[in-house]
Amino acid sequence: MTTYDYNDLCDDIARALRDITGLRAHATIPDKVTTPCAVVAIADDGPRDTHAGQTTVNFKVLLRTSKADTRPAQRPANMYRSRGNAESIADKLEAAPGTADYIEWTGTEAPSKFETGGIEYVGCEFNFEAAVG
Repeated sequence: MTTYDYNDLCDDIARALRDITGLRAHATIPDKVTTPCAVVAIADDGPRDTHAGQTTVNFKVLLRTSKADTRPAQRPANMYRSRGNAESIADKLEAAPGTADYIEWTGTEAPSKFETGGIEYVGCEFNFEAAVG
């Protein structure tokens, strides 16, 4: 299995996401959520070796766009979910893999409400696969 550091991968992903105008991106869960924000999280299914000698890692980008008590809260989530625009999270990460050899978008969950620190936010979760090594 290829050796790598989850922290380096999360740092690279968060750094790439910070290039999206107005989006606050974090490699770890922040003490305070200021929307819109994205947090990188390694998925629970662990790394897998590939036949090409690489290791694939699944990760999520947890997007929180606004407090759930605002009427237009879903519209910003749709903007970040879209493809082919400057705010596209999937487009940004597939184009800037950093320490990964490649990053592939594998899907996005529909906008929903999430509670963080006792406050409900609207957001969605993006699923990605990265190959390292």
